[in-house]
Amino acid sequence: MRLPKHLRSLLNSIDEADAAKLQALLSLNPKTVAWISEKNPRELMNLDGAVDFVTSSRTAAKILAWCFVTAATAFGHVVTAAKNGMGLFQIFRGGK
Repeated sequence: MRLPKHLRSLLNSIDEADAAKLQALLSLNPKTVAWISEKNPRELMNLDGAVDFVTSSRTAAKILAWCFVTAATAFGHVVTAAKNGMGLFQIFRGGK
């Protein structure tokens, strides 16, 4: 059985990257496909912007958490150094 000419030309025009994308789309949950099919292009662009925002927010949160931990550690070191420095100063003055 031979396929019609328009189907043969369509199948010949699909490369491996397009086939992989098509396979990924076919493996999606049917509810997801139905939800996406109801969206217009403007809503899909807004959805892309929301994904970018969430990704950048997570990155910013990781950086802020790292900065907070670094600042808390530095503060702890400063307090410890000050306490030990005062103790050392008292020893030299003949206190303890």
